[in-house]
Amino acid sequence: MRALFNTRYYSITKLFASIVGIWPYQSQSKKRIIQSVSIFVMLTFIPPQIKRLYDVWGKDIDAVCMCIPPIVTILVSMAKVMTTIRFEAKVKELLQHIEIDWEINPAAKEYEILVNYTLKARTLCIIYSSIKYFATIAINVYMYYILITIFFFFLAMLCNGLMCFIMTPLISPMLDVILPHNDTRKRSLAYDLDYGIDLQTNWLWLWLHSSTTSTATILNIIGADLLYVTLTVHSCCLFAIVR
Repeated sequence: MRALFNTRYYSITKLFASIVGIWPYQSQSKKRIIQSVSIFVMLTFIPPQIKRLYDVWGKDIDAVCMCIPPIVTILVSMAKVMTTIRFEAKVKELLQHIEIDWEINPAAKEYEILVNYTLKARTLCIIYSSIKYFATIAINVYMYYILITIFFFFLAMLCNGLMCFIMTPLISPMLDVILPHNDTRKRSLAYDLDYGIDLQTNWLWLWLHSSTTSTATILNIIGADLLYVTLTVHSCCLFAIVR
């Protein structure tokens, strides 16, 4: 029955959870390596943020407001990962219950309800992972589905923001190739950071670092939240069955 999570119903959740090393059925060594690398990458992003925040604290309120959100996002991402690691046994137990629930008679009414709810949850996951949040309006009229739709809409916007943050600094180098000037255009990063080295000289490496850490941060949020939503929707399904 372990193959259940390889089916179309749960494959998206498994994929994102496995990418960040929080899928309970992964080998312990693989999970620990992925989690360690992910947390280390996010931690390397904090020093340049703290240094920049220290430099502008009490001097430039706009710069302070630019520094705080990335730090909070990383802390939230790490909290989600650490929480999932801490309660890994509980999450695995809940997934085992899902496997047991799927062993009911396919001809039963309960099985139809289970498939119906799981397909709707899968649809939400596809919309979320594909960033097609505009299609969520017509998914379901029930209140908890509306709340989940809003949740996925927020995370989809978060992913769109990530892509904008990653791609925006590439505008200047691309313009230097498409519309070259006598002087090289000024390089910038998506975040207000202070690495302690010259930005213009080391821009490529600093951009790669900031993009990698941003991607790792958002992937951790996605992986953890998809796992939580999958468990929550299945719980809603059980309530619908006994209703």
